[in-house]
Parts: sequence; C-alpha cells; structure tokens
Amino acid sequence: LRSVLHPFDIVLMKSSQHMTSQFIPGYFGHVGIWLGSELAAQLKGKSLVKDSIKGRGMIEVLRSGVKINTLRNFADGEIFLVIRFENLSDQLKTNIINNTSKQLGKDYDFNFDIESPEAITCTELVYLAYDFVDWKTRYTWLRYTLTPDDLALTALKNPMFEFPIFIENGTIMNKPDPAFIGKLVGEPELLSTH
Repeated sequence: LRSVLHPFDIVLMKSSQHMTSQFIPGYFGHVGIWLGSELAAQLKGKSLVKDSIKGRGMIEVLRSGVKINTLRNFADGEIFLVIRFENLSDQLKTNIINNTSKQLGKDYDFNFDIESPEAITCTELVYLAYDFVDWKTRYTWLRYTLTPDDLALTALKNPMFEFPIFIENGTIMNKPDPAFIGKLVGEPELLSTH
C-alpha cells in the first residue's frame, strides 16, 4: 500500500478485525488521510521528521480520538480503495493541512453527527479536511451522517477524483473500473447535499 500512496490520498478500508465493520452500514468501515511523514510533521509543528513523528503519516480517527498513526497500524484490513484528487493546487493542499491540523486531538463522535464538529468520526475528518468538496451526506438516525461508502459515491460523481488502486487480500487492481466501485458501495439515491 505504501508504495502507491501519494500525499493527500484518502484511503478506504474494509477489515474483519475492526468493530466499525460490524456496525457502520456499507462495504467499507474505516477511512484515513495519507499525508506522509513530512506533511504529518508539519501538523505537529515540527520542522524535521524525527523522534515521535517518524514513520507516522496516516491521519485517522480512532475511539481514542484523532491521531497521526503509522500506515502499518492503520492498514490492518484486507481491502483498500485509494481515492486521489487530480491536480490539487498548492492553496488547496495548504487548506487541507490547516483543516486537518485543527482536528488533531478531537474526541471520537459516538453520535455520528457531522453537525457537531467538537467530536468527529473518520469520515468527518475527511469532510472537514477537504471542506471544498461537496460531500454527499445522508439523513439517518435523526442526523446527517457520512459513511466511508458515501465518500466513494461522491468521488464517483466528481471529475476531480480518480481511483488509482484497489487492493483485496494483497491482490492489486490498478485503476479499478468505476462500475466495479459502484457495485461495492451501492447506489447514490439516498445521498443529499448538506
């Protein structure tokens, strides 16, 4: 996985080991943002990549909150889909870093409500970090929510995204067909702009 990732990639994961796969609706159960060690160090205000930040480049939300983690710790699943922006400007990259930095240390949002930014889920991290994207949400459980599948559905409908790789149990599929991804994550009829 590491050899194919670029900074600012969004990585969806399916894992039989994760509790989220048991109760998050949809195919994928978790998502993280790959920045790489150098950009992750910027989030921590470190000018050099060393000491506690070395090797850490995945931003994710765990039950313990928003963390900078190693790819090895993040990638304990069997299936991965990478969502990549085509042609991100330097200004948008700066905005993503600034927005992501604001999320570090926040608690996990056990209410799964994207309208309560004081605590967030893994998908809310993406929603807030990439705030220039018109992410499609769902109104369910009496609140607006966003699942990892919803991120993929938004990317399928938006020409600014591409899917460079899909990995299942170590087998790599380069540039998976959008129809294949659509079958994995379902139909977008329930999604709305929020």
